[in-house]
Amino acid sequence: MHESYQPKQEERIETLNVFQRVSNATNTVVTVPNALDALAFPGAIYGIRNIETARGASAVLLSYGIDAVDGKIARKLGTASPLGEKIDAVGDKVKLGYGIYRLWRHDQADKPLLATVAIQNTINSVITIADRTLSTEPVLHSSQIGKKSFMLQEIGVGLNIAGRIITKNGNKQTGEKLRKAGNIIGFGAVALGTIATRGYLRTLRQSQKK
Repeated sequence: MHESYQPKQEERIETLNVFQRVSNATNTVVTVPNALDALAFPGAIYGIRNIETARGASAVLLSYGIDAVDGKIARKLGTASPLGEKIDAVGDKVKLGYGIYRLWRHDQADKPLLATVAIQNTINSVITIADRTLSTEPVLHSSQIGKKSFMLQEIGVGLNIAGRIITKNGNKQTGEKLRKAGNIIGFGAVALGTIATRGYLRTLRQSQKK
């Protein structure tokens, strides 16, 4: 039996994953979050427009899943970048804004919850825009508590929608429990988000004093 070929040390070539190759070739313009968001964004829009169908709900859940892991994958592969972070954050805000508009218009979720989530994220967006406008070098970046709050807000709204759909389909008891659980998680996430908002404001004020 022939021995398997074993390359010599000098013949071994260090390989990079495909995202690292593209990132190196484009000065880190293309990163894992960019690629994942490019795939998830159309799915999220489709899902929001068809939220009351199984396919629509699945598309939204897939988008939520990608939001939760894309940054971790980028850091693990060494392809994270400031531009990737911006694209990721902007994509999340656009999806959320469109989702709130669509859900509000078609009365598919409790409006007090939608309004509260919208106000929280609008405030954070204004603070971020102020940072980009006032600072030569941006000082604000998404905090862990801010990311956790955003994810929990999405989960809360999602459960609220699911509860209303289940109630509409005749299972009122289960539907109401899910709807209320969505409200508790959603409003709790907004309260958690205020901690992140205070941190952003404090950081921005301190940067302007220097």
